[in-house]
Amino acid sequence: MPRSDEASAFYHSVYSAIQEIPYGKVTSYGHIARLIGTHPLPLSLKLHIHSPN
Repeated sequence: MPRSDEASAFYHSVYSAIQEIPYGKVTSYGHIARLIGTHPLPLSLKLHIHSPN
């Protein structure tokens, strides 16, 4: 199923944010959510709902 433009933009923002995490460091959904300007729960739900599997 092809992703919508909104889902593609969302994944791009998440991917860009996680690229900023230094190698060997860990973070949380909350931290990533703050980096992209959203809340942790919607972040985890969107990642689950729009996952390629």
